[in-house]
Amino acid sequence: MTKRSLTNSPPNEGRTDDESVHKGDLVFEHESVLADEVVAWMAEVPAGVIVDCTAGGGGHSGALLAARDDISLVALDRDPDAFAAATRRVRAFGERAKVVRAAFSELAAVVNERQLGPLSGILADLGVSSHHFDTAERGFSFSNDGPLDMRMDPDSGQPLRDKLAMVNERDLADILYGYGDIRASRRAAAAVLTAWREGVDSTAELAVRLKATMPWHGKTHPATRVFQALRIWVNDEFGQLETLLADAPGLLTEKGLFAVISFHSGEDRLVKRRFQALSRGRDATYSVRSKKPIVPSDDETRRNPRSRSAKLRGLVRSPPEKRKRTRDDSSRRARRRREGKRKERA
Repeated sequence: MTKRSLTNSPPNEGRTDDESVHKGDLVFEHESVLADEVVAWMAEVPAGVIVDCTAGGGGHSGALLAARDDISLVALDRDPDAFAAATRRVRAFGERAKVVRAAFSELAAVVNERQLGPLSGILADLGVSSHHFDTAERGFSFSNDGPLDMRMDPDSGQPLRDKLAMVNERDLADILYGYGDIRASRRAAAAVLTAWREGVDSTAELAVRLKATMPWHGKTHPATRVFQALRIWVNDEFGQLETLLADAPGLLTEKGLFAVISFHSGEDRLVKRRFQALSRGRDATYSVRSKKPIVPSDDETRRNPRSRSAKLRGLVRSPPEKRKRTRDDSSRRARRRREGKRKERA
């Protein structure tokens, strides 16, 4: 990844009251998922600094700042459009809000450089914004024809067309199967690489090739999961998430909350396992906020169909509760010792 200074975004004029933010002639439209639930969870954290690791259009950030006047917030995003949109969104909150252009995997570096910690809250919304799908030149969608790019940060990393030059069919098939759960992954990989070798640099044309090659059952276009897997690969989304999951818990203050909204089953699995591992055992210094993930209401999924696969999980940093030893504890330990000795004699 290209090194860059973790600086504030430049000021922009104007602001809107919904998450439809103008950047020149560009409109950044995105509806934040599970916003009410995030605000309710973050209402329980101590006063201090909250970091929104995935600013997007600034919807979650704006809602959190509006809900509590005893917090300040730093929002991160590596995407330049989101970076500008979030800046515009939170301008009304003055010095309480800052936006930094950085990937969420750079959270620890931002916190250390700016001496922000320990943090009261950390939020990560792992979804791709509607803006990305609706902006053809970013190359995320086959409904809006664009180049084979798919980078979250167009100023860094390699676009899809360049990465395809460095992968063979077998490895690409493994990528498609692992990130998209695509059963016909070898067939899909062959179609993608054949199109690339023939000079295809069009998301719509690649989707046509995939549709002609792959089995198609139901309403979902066969290119949908292929594009999802390719996007995850181009942006190293799982690697970025693993770094965040490793770093974020240790940056929390006591009773601080780390909240993650995931949309992909693989992402949710990583989050769930990490949170379970940290909260396991009598002396664990973390606890899960809710045993089951929070999902959008029926009303929200009707209003925003793209929210239907969202899952919200939370991890709270708390001191372990030392349970006093009782006579019953001693009796149970003595009984286990006797049973162990009987087994050894047998």
